[in-house]
Amino acid sequence: MVLDSLTDPRVLYARDGQGDIHVVLNPAGRAEHVGVISTLGGNADLAMTYDRFDHVIYFFEAQSDRTGRIKRLE
Repeated sequence: MVLDSLTDPRVLYARDGQGDIHVVLNPAGRAEHVGVISTLGGNADLAMTYDRFDHVIYFFEAQSDRTGRIKRLE
């Protein structure tokens, strides 16, 4: 799981057991799951980070390339 801000989080991003990336709005308050923004990846593809400067997610997936690759999600 990653937050868009460590001091005032508005969005939480989390990967499930199948590698899908989910979005939760207002994680510090009345949280609302708004859905999946990426289904790329598999059950072993759980690595992910959020770049707070560029506001993008970087994640690992081995579905489109069996040796694996890092993808950028804006």
